Amino acid sequence: WSSDVCSSDLDKANGFQNRKLSAVRVKEPIKIDGDLTKEVWKSAAVAETFVDIQNGNPVTEQTKAYLLYDEKYIYVGFYAKDSQPNAIVARETLRDYKFQQQFDPLSEDSVDVAFDPFEVHRQEERTIFSLNALGTHCSFGRRQRQ
Repeated sequence: WSSDVCSSDLDKANGFQNRKLSAVRVKEPIKIDGDLTKEVWKSAAVAETFVDIQNGNPVTEQTKAYLLYDEKYIYVGFYAKDSQPNAIVARETLRDYKFQQQFDPLSEDSVDVAFDPFEVHRQEERTIFSLNALGTHCSFGRRQRQ
């Protein structure tokens, strides 16, 4: 199983190309507890050097994303650096709030993962998962668009 990391035209213009990230298969289900120091995460594929979607430059406080999978699930773990953790904005508590028409997705901090299972590289074919600092999650995919 593999995934592209960094795919916008702006990223390409600034020297960042699509990079394949091959997830690592694990034999046992992973306990979801937020602890990325556990041994299982040490074997994960790691995505690094993320860019600002507004200007295409590397972000100053880099995030690392870890990718694993098993027979049933895909696991994504994040280590998101922030020099001002008290300034993290998370207000929304309703599931799927982020994909409502009136919501500005840049109005709060979150981590997002977009999957392009058919590798067609079109935004409308991706399934997106998002999580804010309160643990509120959102998902939006092709099925919701139809």
